[in-house]
Amino acid sequence: MRANSEFDANVEGLSEEAAVAGAQIADTPQPEPQPEPRPLFEETMFSRNSPTICEDDQARLASAHAVVVGCGGLGGFCVEYLVRLGVGSLAVIDADTFAPSNLNRQVLATQATLGCGKAVCAAERARSINPDVRVVAHGVFLDESNAEALIADADVVVDALDNPGSRVVLETACEKAGVVLVHGAVRGKLAQVAVIHPGEGTLSRLYAGHTDLGEVSRDELRSLKSTLSFTPPLAAALEISEALKAILDQPRGIAAGEVLLLDAQTLRLARLTV
Repeated sequence: MRANSEFDANVEGLSEEAAVAGAQIADTPQPEPQPEPRPLFEETMFSRNSPTICEDDQARLASAHAVVVGCGGLGGFCVEYLVRLGVGSLAVIDADTFAPSNLNRQVLATQATLGCGKAVCAAERARSINPDVRVVAHGVFLDESNAEALIADADVVVDALDNPGSRVVLETACEKAGVVLVHGAVRGKLAQVAVIHPGEGTLSRLYAGHTDLGEVSRDELRSLKSTLSFTPPLAAALEISEALKAILDQPRGIAAGEVLLLDAQTLRLARLTV
């Protein structure tokens, strides 16, 4: 019984000590909660454009209007790059629909978009990246009757067409409107880009005497239409780099009357004067 009494006394002593320690802890001032550390800069959709694109130029992009003519292999990537740069307003033009043969190279062509209009898909893709972008889809082919109206109010026009005749019509419309045209074309592993300011007429000279596709053989036509998956984004990257300079009034990288050719097979870059 004595042992039990000693045990009980020890327990009571420990309980008193714990109570005293608890009271001391309660009386000790607790540190104020610290706010979460702030990031070095606010992360927004276009924050990673900075400082390559300054704040003022980013605002200029947001108020700019770009027109992309053709929403296939080249045009799909051009729309993608313009939206991700922060261009605030787009018009996308194409009357064609996606077919299985587009799947090898056109970023907007998927199993789900087969049979769908290319311009509508381009507009939907733009809005899925930036819901605030203002984009209008024109499901028409550009020709002499509508070209001037379609490019009205553009700060830059991007040529992603697939035939010389329509390209020359577009160049003429841009000349009348006084707007810069950035041209792009692809074939096989070759990417071609040019920058045409009003009055330069580069495409009219480049495609003078071009052959109508209806006059070439089936094998020649197959060769002309062959394009690999990586060629359109190569050309589109160069095109939109030049379109960005045009919007921001920066010096052009391709001179008047000059055509830039990039061969992805040899990685050779050539500048041709036409």
